[in-house]
Amino acid sequence: METKLNEKRMEKVRGRCGFASGIEVGVTRSKDGLSVGWKGEYVVQLRSFSTNHIDVEILKKEGISAWRLT
Repeated sequence: METKLNEKRMEKVRGRCGFASGIEVGVTRSKDGLSVGWKGEYVVQLRSFSTNHIDVEILKKEGISAWRLT
């Protein structure tokens, strides 16, 4: 999701939404930040990120690749 919140505030929002884990790319000046959150049933590997994208590979607990999110 896009956000104008800093990383610390976005962590609080993510927790209130029930996501145990997540990745935040912080706000740079007036630009939007990015955040992705997930629950504990998946393993998420960060592939790359910038102020414009977050690229992750989502794995099942057995280590089998389930899908990719960019």
